[in-house]
Amino acid sequence: MIKRLLYAFAIILAAIACSGKEELPEFHKDPIEKPDEPKDPEQPADSTATKPEEDGFVISDALGLIEFARKYNASAADDSTYTGATVTFAKDLTFDAAKSRNFPGIGTEERPFNGTINGKGFSIHGLTACTPLVNVLDSDGIVKDVDISKDCKFQSEGDNNFNFGAIAAVCRGAVMNCSNEADVNVTSPVGLANVHLGG
Repeated sequence: MIKRLLYAFAIILAAIACSGKEELPEFHKDPIEKPDEPKDPEQPADSTATKPEEDGFVISDALGLIEFARKYNASAADDSTYTGATVTFAKDLTFDAAKSRNFPGIGTEERPFNGTINGKGFSIHGLTACTPLVNVLDSDGIVKDVDISKDCKFQSEGDNNFNFGAIAAVCRGAVMNCSNEADVNVTSPVGLANVHLGG
């Protein structure tokens, strides 16, 4: 009797095996989305990086201009990245009080600016500073198509022999098709006999 039962059970198992295996459902195969690439912690959140592009530096905000000015002023005369650089505005640049305090002006007596600033007709707004856009413009330097808005203000104090202006304090190069509507004020405790004041 037991043998008959075992034989019947074996036949049932064989029949199940021959009928084919039940197909198991496949796992969900949607592509896994990659997380966003981490941002460079050294790059300001609201600033475009002032890295040179094919046609020079493209500036899209006030922080970008501040960053360029600092790096240019600190660069060596034989630094090909900055010597003769072209700076192009991509839009209006708006400063607030904190950004105004941090703007050093482009160029120094030791490192005059010898490149080209092309404002493309865009304006600088809200800059209240004791430095102009360019401190010292070298003989090869050019500033063109830049508008300084009337909501900017430039204030400087010195002796009776100094240069100051909104676009350039010392201009040995060329300023072309630029405009300034901002107030430019200078004071001197010894008089203003030899002050050269530009726009």
